[in-house]
Amino acid sequence: MRQVRLHLAQIEKMEVHYQRQGWFLDAAILYCQAVTSLNKALRAANLSSRGLLAFRDFLAQYVASPVFTSLSTDSAECKSLLAGIRYRVQIRGTRVEVHYQGEGDYSAEVLETFERFKQGAVNDYRVAYRGGMGMNHIAAQILDMVSRLFNQNQEFSALDQYCAQYAEFLALTHFLP
Repeated sequence: MRQVRLHLAQIEKMEVHYQRQGWFLDAAILYCQAVTSLNKALRAANLSSRGLLAFRDFLAQYVASPVFTSLSTDSAECKSLLAGIRYRVQIRGTRVEVHYQGEGDYSAEVLETFERFKQGAVNDYRVAYRGGMGMNHIAAQILDMVSRLFNQNQEFSALDQYCAQYAEFLALTHFLP
C-alpha cells in the first residue's frame, strides 16, 4: 500500500497527461496485487483473534466483490493492451518521428545469425537504466506522438476510459493500511 500511495502522490507532480494516466494504472495494479496478496496470506494464517477473523472475512468479501474484480480485471486488460503497442522512433538531427511498427520481432533471427561468431565468454559492459518518474520534453513529445498514432487503434482511448471509470479507485486506497 505504501507503493500505491507513493505512485499516487507522484501523479500530482507530473505534467504529461498519459504519463499520469499510466502511473494511475500502475497504482491500481499494485493496489490489486497488495489486496490479493493480503487476502491469500490471511486465508492461510491460523487466526484466533475475533478482530482479525472479521477483517479476513471482510477482505474475502471485498476481493470477491464486483467492484474489486472489475478493477483487477480491467486494470490487467488495459495494461496488456498498452503493452502490445509497438513503434519506432527515428531521430534525424533535431527532428524526431514516431512510426507504427507493424513488422515482426527479428531479434531471434539476429541472435541466430551472429551465434556462429561467438568466441566465448565476454564481459558485460551494459549500464543499468534508472528510470525515474520525470520525463523530459523530448520523451513527452514522443509519448504525445505515440498516443496520437495509436489513438486510431484505441489503446490510449481505452486508457482514457479506464481512468475515467476508476477515478474513484483513489477512495478505495484509504480503507486499508
